[in-house]
Amino acid sequence: MCLEALDQKKMCRTCMRPFKNETEMRTFKNRLEGLIKKNFSSSDEDLKQAEEDYENARMVNTDYDTWLRLTETVIPELEQNQEKYQGQKEEILKKLESHDTTVDERAEKKREIESLSRTITSIVRIDGEIKSLRSQIEEVSSKQQQTDSSRVLEDIQNDIAAIGEKSRAIKLTISKLSSEKDQSRDDLNKAELALRDVQSSLDNASHQLEKKTGLLVRVEEYKKSNAKQRESIEKADRDIDELEPEIAKAQTKLDDISRRAEFKERELQQTLTHL
Repeated sequence: MCLEALDQKKMCRTCMRPFKNETEMRTFKNRLEGLIKKNFSSSDEDLKQAEEDYENARMVNTDYDTWLRLTETVIPELEQNQEKYQGQKEEILKKLESHDTTVDERAEKKREIESLSRTITSIVRIDGEIKSLRSQIEEVSSKQQQTDSSRVLEDIQNDIAAIGEKSRAIKLTISKLSSEKDQSRDDLNKAELALRDVQSSLDNASHQLEKKTGLLVRVEEYKKSNAKQRESIEKADRDIDELEPEIAKAQTKLDDISRRAEFKERELQQTLTHL
């Protein structure tokens, strides 16, 4: 301000006294600039350092706000989502266990049907053998009637009746087994349909499980990231605690600089007044 008054009005701002000539004004200006430079050079450096300390403290406060938002909002939401997904995962695993049990039961039923099919094949083979034996018996009976007239007709009839009874029992067994075969075929078809349904449900459950697993992986990643962020925030807290004395010191220094600047300005004005 004093220099502005000197350059614009060619007089001293404090005493409002004009200068006699250019030489006197230039001499006064040189002295004034020397005094200003001497008194304010150290104050500018202190003020710059105080501003840097204040800016560092402000950046640490921003990290603290971020930590506060994470701990009060983001992290609790992620933990709630993790609990929900964990419950869904357990439910899907229970369904998978149930589907596995159904598949095992259907597979066991299929093995029983395959075993029954082998039994039916054996019965069909035995039926063919019985028919062959019956044909042989009839042929032998015919030959015996021709070659052995001493054989009693009643004995032959008894043998034929016994064979007929055995044949009827075998036919009854074959009929029963055929009925069971048809029923087993129906059961097999039903089992295959149920197996396809179970497989479809299993595929869908596997897809859902993969999806939930992916989400759980993301939650774990968020937790790890939050753990690192929490460590950084804890470090920031420690830094804040360490910086608080420095901030207070910087504020004290800033206040002191302000007081010194005001004092220097008043002192300079008094010096100029005396000049």
